[in-house]
Amino acid sequence: MKYYQKVLLYAYPNLEKMIKHIDKMVLSKALASYSIYTPCFTQAEEIVKYTLGKEKLLLLKKELEEIFATFNKEDFIYLEYKYFKRRDKETESLDTVSRKYFRRQNKLLMLFSKKLMDKNLNSEWFRENYFIYPYFKELLKKVERQEERVSRDRLKKAV
Repeated sequence: MKYYQKVLLYAYPNLEKMIKHIDKMVLSKALASYSIYTPCFTQAEEIVKYTLGKEKLLLLKKELEEIFATFNKEDFIYLEYKYFKRRDKETESLDTVSRKYFRRQNKLLMLFSKKLMDKNLNSEWFRENYFIYPYFKELLKKVERQEERVSRDRLKKAV
């Protein structure tokens, strides 16, 4: 699966919100269980399913944070600027229009991809563990459309 690395980078800032959302869903399911007319076992299975999903997201967050910790501060600021949409005093002074910026972003993406592979976090792992979530599917579609648009623009410029 192409582009799963970018999906992970774009998803990272939202993982905490997703985890908290699952907590709220589990709590509401548990509190509403007395008024729902489905078997108790079915309700418990749903709660367990959400809890396992939360566990997977926590694991993903931990793995990504371990990888991010290996980047030097300046490189990580560049990643944050592009993928996490970080805008503050530290990112104000970044050169974001020169060819050097784009080369650096490509280099950082390749380095991130290598670090994922070093941890055995490949596209198959992503598909098995996270492609079941609609959020990741939609994000992948968005990244694919973006990449197609960039490719078309490059072709137009080349002609």
